[in-house]
Amino acid sequence: MKIVVVEDDRSLADMLKHLLGTRRGWDVSVFYTGKAFLEAQKEAELADLFILDVKLPDISGLELLSEIRDNMGLKAPVIVASAYGDREVAIEAIRRGADDYIQKPFDIEELEFIIDKILEKERVILERNYLRRKLAETGPELKPVSVSPGMASLVETAQRIAPFKTPVLITGESGVGKEVMARFIHSVSDRAEGPFVAVNCGAIPSELVESELFGHEKGAFTGAYVRKKGIFEVADGGTIFLDEIAELALPLQVKLLRVLQDGSFMRVGGTTPIHVNVRVISATAKDLEREVKQGLFREDLFFRLNVIHLRIPPLRERKEDIPVLVKHFLEKYSAIHGKGVKNISNKAMERLINHPWPGNVRELENLIERAVILCEGDVLTEKDLLLLGPHYLGASASPGIVHVNTGSGNRFLITEEDIGFLEKIKEAGLSLKNAQKRLEQYFILKALEKTRGNVLRASKLLGISHRAIVYKIQEYNLSDKVEELRKRRKYPRG
Repeated sequence: MKIVVVEDDRSLADMLKHLLGTRRGWDVSVFYTGKAFLEAQKEAELADLFILDVKLPDISGLELLSEIRDNMGLKAPVIVASAYGDREVAIEAIRRGADDYIQKPFDIEELEFIIDKILEKERVILERNYLRRKLAETGPELKPVSVSPGMASLVETAQRIAPFKTPVLITGESGVGKEVMARFIHSVSDRAEGPFVAVNCGAIPSELVESELFGHEKGAFTGAYVRKKGIFEVADGGTIFLDEIAELALPLQVKLLRVLQDGSFMRVGGTTPIHVNVRVISATAKDLEREVKQGLFREDLFFRLNVIHLRIPPLRERKEDIPVLVKHFLEKYSAIHGKGVKNISNKAMERLINHPWPGNVRELENLIERAVILCEGDVLTEKDLLLLGPHYLGASASPGIVHVNTGSGNRFLITEEDIGFLEKIKEAGLSLKNAQKRLEQYFILKALEKTRGNVLRASKLLGISHRAIVYKIQEYNLSDKVEELRKRRKYPRG
């Protein structure tokens, strides 16, 4: 174990180094001033325990403690020592993140007792994290559901790299389960007790991305009435998952690169660097190497993110996973919706296996949830799948319906009513940009009406994230409409 002692009493400091080294075999480094300690940051980062004197010739030990916790982001235990026996000093030390307090003069046995007590606490925490990781290995919601050799190899690699802070880049088509893999890595890492914060870089309006990620100071821009912590601060001590990383604008890529390099950034409108201890897992459905060649993504950032690369294969390349995924989703949504669907017929399973699944696991999950809701028995049949509509699983189309595949695995039905709406847009002579907004607003309204104002369900129907639909509702001033639909649901007419 490596211990760092910051003590201006040279005789005491040297005695601690000698006794703790000879009696316990620990590696002890000594600094006689706070400045000397701060200049040796690499030494601090390797420490397993700090012993800080409160009264140093150049800087207070309490200030040093704050530096260790807030700016360096170090989690190693800290013992604060003072010759003054001041109870308020002890309380302030604990408040700033010290693990214990010792009053000088003290003997070596007393100090060893405190150290052993702290080490035992650390051991219990590590043991608890280990048990949580073992539990997570069998947890159906955390571990990717799969029996294919390729996915088994990916899961094994994820478990091996989980304990390290190394950035991970997860690639694969939309809907393959990139976020599921990211959550699994977090759950089996030493950061499992810390937060896991997921953010879709493509779902946040471009003008808000920097503030969302890094926060802002009060008065930084119009509407910034209070200081706001960014996602990186919220994720401190845990993992941040940056989905659709290729959508991040080039200026923000520079700021993200700095966070990866030294763990620091500044809020929008801020002047003081903020240090965080965050593991970054990013994901994209795009070819980042091609994006780099086209000048759309920074090469240096790509190399920083791509230290560990996990490519999740599409569902059509691992069809042996379809039966186990179907069983998993049947159990999950039968429980959620209070249905007794326990099995699936052979013909229905055959149809599922033969489908190309352009939307991958997400498309399969959405289909099974809807089929479970429609199923009237305890066995999901081919008829239940066909009830979902002719746009599913290769069934022939009905007259008057146009089928649109968005290219991201999400499909929409455009009825004759919708075609009439499209004709109105065309007659209005709107620009492509305005037409796109009108279409977005129209489909969001239809989804909200279908779900009676349930925003989360509406986002699932549209195939977008909950965060994205919330932004769109605000952008199109649909909040009053949502409230109206919710009231109808609560107080139905008639």
